[in-house]
Amino acid sequence: RLTQANFELGDFSKARADAEKILELESTNTEAKFYLMLIDMKESDFNAAQTLIGELELAGITDPRLPFYKGLIEIALGNHKTGKELLIAADKNPALDPTLKEKISKMLAGYNEFEFSQGAEDQYLGELLARGLNQIGEYELAIYKLKNILKNRTDLRDAWNLLGFAYLNLNNTLFA
Repeated sequence: RLTQANFELGDFSKARADAEKILELESTNTEAKFYLMLIDMKESDFNAAQTLIGELELAGITDPRLPFYKGLIEIALGNHKTGKELLIAADKNPALDPTLKEKISKMLAGYNEFEFSQGAEDQYLGELLARGLNQIGEYELAIYKLKNILKNRTDLRDAWNLLGFAYLNLNNTLFA
C-alpha cells in the first residue's frame, strides 16, 4: 500500500524503493513488480517495463492491464499498429475494469479519427495518440511521444499545445 500511495503521489523514487524492498523479501510479489513496471513507464524506461511485463506474463498473471500497458509502450515507441492490436485485445477481456475500458476507448478514438482523415501524415496519428495519452492521464508517455514527434517536425502547433498541457498536468510550469 505504501508503494501505491507513493506512486499515486508521484514520488516514483520512494515508490521504487518500497517495491524493491518488497521484492527483496518476496521475490515473486507480482504487485510490487507491477508497480515497478508502471514506474519504469513513467520514467520512459520502456525496455525495463517490457521485461517486467514479460516476467508477470510468465508468472501466469492474466491481468487485463498488462496488454493495455504493453499497448501504451508500443504507442510511445512509435509502433502504432502493434499498440492498436494490443489495445483491441485488452478491450475484449471480459474482466476489464470500466475505467480501463474507457481509457482504451479514448486511445482507440485517435486511431479512428486518423482513419477518417484520408491521406494524413503518420505524424498526425502520433499527435492523436499523444492527445489520447493526455486524456487518460499518461502525461509522461505523452511528453515522450510528443518530444519524438517534435524532433522531426517543429512546426506542429497542436503537438506543442499538447506538450504544454502534459507538462501543466505534471505541475511542471517551467516547461509548459
